[in-house]
Amino acid sequence: MQAALIVLIACAIVGWNMAQAYYGTLAGARAQLSALARSVAVEVSSTLSTADGLLKDTAALTPTANGGFDAFLRMRARINGNVLGLSVADGTGRIRFSSAPALVGRSIADSSDFLHFRNHPNDRSLFISQPEAGPRGTLRIYLARHLIDRRGRFAGVVQLAISPDLFTRYLDSARPSFAHGGSALFGPTRMVLARVPDPGHRLIGRSLAKGVLLLRHLASGRRESVQQGVTTMDGIDRMVAFNSLPRFPITVAVSAPVASILQPWWRDLTSNLIILAVVVLVAIAVTRLAGARRREQARAASMIAAERDFSRTLVTSLPGLFYLFDADGRFLRWNTNLESVTGRSAVELTNMCMADLFDETDREAIDRHIYDILTTGSGAGEAVIVAASGRHHPYYFSGMRILVDGRTCIIGVGQDISELKQLQRSLEVSNEDLRQFAYVAAHQLQEPLRVIAGYVQLLARRYQGRLDADADDFIGFAVAGVERMSSLIKDLLDFSLVSAKAPILRPVDCHQVVSAAIADLAVAIDDAGAKVTIAGTLPTIEGDGTLLATLFQNLIDNAIKYRAEGRRPQVTIAAKRTGPTWEFTVTDNGIGIQPEHFAKIFDLFQRLHRQTDYPGTGIGLTISRKIVEHHGGRIWATSEPGQGSCFHIALPAMDSRPAADSVIDQGKRAHG
Repeated sequence: MQAALIVLIACAIVGWNMAQAYYGTLAGARAQLSALARSVAVEVSSTLSTADGLLKDTAALTPTANGGFDAFLRMRARINGNVLGLSVADGTGRIRFSSAPALVGRSIADSSDFLHFRNHPNDRSLFISQPEAGPRGTLRIYLARHLIDRRGRFAGVVQLAISPDLFTRYLDSARPSFAHGGSALFGPTRMVLARVPDPGHRLIGRSLAKGVLLLRHLASGRRESVQQGVTTMDGIDRMVAFNSLPRFPITVAVSAPVASILQPWWRDLTSNLIILAVVVLVAIAVTRLAGARRREQARAASMIAAERDFSRTLVTSLPGLFYLFDADGRFLRWNTNLESVTGRSAVELTNMCMADLFDETDREAIDRHIYDILTTGSGAGEAVIVAASGRHHPYYFSGMRILVDGRTCIIGVGQDISELKQLQRSLEVSNEDLRQFAYVAAHQLQEPLRVIAGYVQLLARRYQGRLDADADDFIGFAVAGVERMSSLIKDLLDFSLVSAKAPILRPVDCHQVVSAAIADLAVAIDDAGAKVTIAGTLPTIEGDGTLLATLFQNLIDNAIKYRAEGRRPQVTIAAKRTGPTWEFTVTDNGIGIQPEHFAKIFDLFQRLHRQTDYPGTGIGLTISRKIVEHHGGRIWATSEPGQGSCFHIALPAMDSRPAADSVIDQGKRAHG
């Protein structure tokens, strides 16, 4: 009977561990594939946004274009080596201007983008064609926007031809670590725009209109999803992470064969089945031996002792860390893994408390977790074990309150999370490298831009009005472009500094901070004839005074900049306590914001208006959001278009959380 129970326990333990490992393996694969799909989606979205901006700018300049416009298009087409051409066609489909002189005069009246906009003249979205062969047989994808004349009629298209290799590069950088993994990019009609691996571009242009997994993702209506099943492309059972771009009809897919994902799990399963078979054979042998000598009392007692030893061995050999300690933290039972990881003998562990195994910086958190388990019945958390050798081991612990011989104890297990921590550190280093790159790149661009600006301004002063009208226009374009690039670099530097700076938190009088921000904007306030008011008294919070001043200065400056014509700007700053936070509001009577743009305005370089209407780079609100997140808060906007906007900032109050010492003291008083 006992042997059967042992077999059942062993089967349950092995089955539980393998089930957890199975779902953990799949969950890890889903997380990896989703992260890769997300990174490709960011790159593709950024590239399409840049291309869309180029098309919009070209469309805006086309009505005033002249004989030198081809040279201008050639200059703009050099933004990337994978850009194959930039052309402008009139309402009949005849190419009037192009970065490739050989294309001027050709007709694109039968091209998909021209036909689309001719039949849908009110469509203001970016058109993305399926891959098709160009004049020289080279595969290309056309991005296009329509032209509208002054009467609102269709007047032609602006067309940008790019190579699929541009997207292939992004996909190649995001290959999953699993064998035979791949990634693909699907266009609006579910055509394959790019795929890796794809020797000879054999799959580009192939339709997945009947692709079950892609259809299942699109039918879900979600931006991100993970689907599993047999794929149409190669007939292999795969796990596929999809990511649909929010602004463009493009879907990214990163996949790996389920067999490759589960290969480590199958190896572990085989090993565990062998161990389980050994356990079953041992249990059968014990049962037969006990039945043969059941009448012999001494032998029966020996068999009972053997079974107890086996149970102890089974617990000791459990994977990970196993422990049992009393309410005072004194160890009662543990497995050999705990001795191996900590580097301490059984005698040493007998005389130690649970908290003694951890770094001093973690002991307060350990005491808090023990208190939580004793009061709520269960708990979990991360901590770093410090071995006798001084080596640090990060672990994830989970415990449960139980009664042993009438006294309260805690039983639990620990799982090694060193690989997860290493991955986390790698991501942090990667993010820091990206921030440093952005800072250094922007900083290094300042000097050559300053030289260019000086010579361009010198040309403007000396030759403005002395050459023909085209030269004046070109000089004006150059001056405006240099000034805009200078603003972009300055704002990028500001964003890099804010992103990299760890806030120095200390009590800050927000009334003084806002007053200083208003004083810094005195010239802009006077020029606009604005009225800026602080309603009531602003609180004192824990924060970084310099960053908070930048936050309020950005919001007040935006409120003045986006003012309504014919209306005196009025800005009001106020604050109120809402539970554990202070909610600040910056309210104006400006032009307002459409509700669908509330989330977009906080994205990097996102603008809702033309540069000629409202100057700026679109990075001020991004910096504001980063500052608020540094302080553990959140920022959002409400608005009534045409009447004004209100930006809300929720920041933690100084008295919103009890100190950690008080929590420990409460636990000690509750348990004597």
